[in-house]
Amino acid sequence: FKKGYLREAIQENTTFTLHCILKPDITLKLKPDITLKLKQQLAQTLLAFGLLGGLGSRARKGFGSVSIQSIKGIDIAIPKDKATFKVQIQEWKNTLEKPPFSAFSKETRFDISLTGKKPLLLLNQAGKEQQLYRSYGQKIGNEHKVNNQFAKQNFTADHDLMLNIGRGRNITKIPQRSIFGLPHNYFFSSIEKKIDFGLNQEDKTRRASPLFIHIHQFPSGEVLLLHILMPAVFLPDKTPLDAKVIRLSDKVNERTSTINFDDAMIDWQVIKNYLDRFNDKETI
Repeated sequence: FKKGYLREAIQENTTFTLHCILKPDITLKLKPDITLKLKQQLAQTLLAFGLLGGLGSRARKGFGSVSIQSIKGIDIAIPKDKATFKVQIQEWKNTLEKPPFSAFSKETRFDISLTGKKPLLLLNQAGKEQQLYRSYGQKIGNEHKVNNQFAKQNFTADHDLMLNIGRGRNITKIPQRSIFGLPHNYFFSSIEKKIDFGLNQEDKTRRASPLFIHIHQFPSGEVLLLHILMPAVFLPDKTPLDAKVIRLSDKVNERTSTINFDDAMIDWQVIKNYLDRFNDKETI
C-alpha cells in the first residue's frame, strides 16, 4: 500500500510445466490396470487444480490463479471453452453432505460471474464489487464512500455492534460479515479505537473464507471469473470469539469481550446475496 509492492510476484501470463512421476516401486509392484487408475486419479487432480486452483498468497481471492492448457502422458480432455468448462464442473459436483472443512459437496455453488479478455480487469471488477457490498464506507464530508462511490452500508448493524463494544458494551452476537472469514478489523476515528474480532485460540487464529475466486483463461484468450462457494462447518460449537478493543493512541489493549460460537450465528445467505449481484452470472 503506502510502500508499494514489498516482495516479488510471478507476472501474469507466465507459463510453466509441472512434471509428475510415479515412484518406481509403485509401477513395478502394481498391476498395469491399477497403475493406470493411479495415473487417471493424478490427472483428475491436476485437472481440478488447473481449472479451479491457484498458488501463493491470496489464492482464495483469485491471485495466483492457474489455467491448465494441456496434460500429456494420459488421455484426458481439457476444457477449451466455457461450454466444456461447465460440463466438467458439473461432473465434479457430488452428493457429499456439508463437510467439516472447505471441500466439494452437494451444496457447493459454482458461478461464472464475469467474462472478458483481461484477467486483472475482471479481478479488479470483482474486488470493487465485494468492497461495495461489504464496506460501511469512509466518511468524506457528510457522506460515506467506497472507491469514490456512495457506500451501500448493507451491514450497518455490524458497524454499530462493534462501535458499541468500543464504547464499553459486551458482545452478544457476531457480525453478519463473519461468514466471509475471520479475523475482522474495525477502526473508529470517532472514539479513536480499533477492534480486532476473531478466534481466541493459540493454535487457531483464522477461519479462512469459504468463498473462492478463480480466474481461468482458455487458449482462445477468453477469460472467466469463477466464484466457488463451499459451505462447510464454519467453526466447532463453543469456539471462543473475542472482540479486542485497542486504543489507537498507544496501541494498548483496553478490554476484551468474548462470545462462544454457535452455528445458528452464521448466515450463508449473506454470501449468496453477494453472488446474486452479478446480473450476467451463470450458476453451474
